[in-house]
Amino acid sequence: MGRTKKSGKSINTGTLAKIGLFRQNHVSVGAGRHHQMSAKPCVFARTYESNTITDKVVCAINVPSGKKIIAVIPYFKEGDQVSDAYSNTNDNG
Repeated sequence: MGRTKKSGKSINTGTLAKIGLFRQNHVSVGAGRHHQMSAKPCVFARTYESNTITDKVVCAINVPSGKKIIAVIPYFKEGDQVSDAYSNTNDNG
């Protein structure tokens, strides 16, 4: 599978650093199973389980800035603390 063509928009180094750190902290991003949740906006979960490691993330791409409401069940339970790793916030309102 080849890489897709760039759209002409460049990604700044701060964004690349955030994505790299997120991937480093979450094995599910690189080695996990992909679960599409929504096409527009693009929302998906990645899950990884081994004998000693369990990791799961829900990612949303091209979602407007500000407060977000994204369904994360069944990947996270009601009451689980979740955070927006990109903007470094959490709101379990």
